[in-house]
Amino acid sequence: MKILKSFTKRIFGIFFRQKKDISLGFYGPPNAGKTSLTNRICKDWTGEEVGSVSKIPH
Repeated sequence: MKILKSFTKRIFGIFFRQKKDISLGFYGPPNAGKTSLTNRICKDWTGEEVGSVSKIPH
């Protein structure tokens, strides 16, 4: 997991070297794991979560 994390940091660092803000979009059906994936990425990079996750379908 550490290898994958360092690889993605290097790749994103190369592509977004001059940008300070990054905007990503995740599309899919409800309860597909979009918020969970977003929270994981943001926690790894910034240390904070973006949204709350619920097991109840919305």
